[in-house]
Amino acid sequence: MAEVSLAVTRLLLIGAIVLTVAVVLAFVASIAVGVVLLVRFYAREAGTRSLQQPYLHLDEHGYGIAVVMPAEHGIAWTSGPPTASDRWVSVSHSADGVVATSWNGIRATLHPGTGRVLASTFTK
Repeated sequence: MAEVSLAVTRLLLIGAIVLTVAVVLAFVASIAVGVVLLVRFYAREAGTRSLQQPYLHLDEHGYGIAVVMPAEHGIAWTSGPPTASDRWVSVSHSADGVVATSWNGIRATLHPGTGRVLASTFTK
């Protein structure tokens, strides 16, 4: 009887070890997938910026304090919000230039080469 009990204990111990190894391998695999996804995301971001896509520069609270147009070796230009108390919320390219929208409802068309405001409209 003691021999059967010892055999069952050994089997349970081996099962626990196999299960622990499987859990550790699954955890390592999930970390590897996460790293691959992060690398792909940042590679895509770098590729997008190298194609001179405007983006928002955020302050420490996550508010858009400037529209930034990257250049091949740095920044081509930046453009602050319409007023000191306003913040940018979106930016994109359009047929007319770069379009940025502010929290207070100003839609500004910016010159893609200089960042100068070409036109602005109140949208609220």
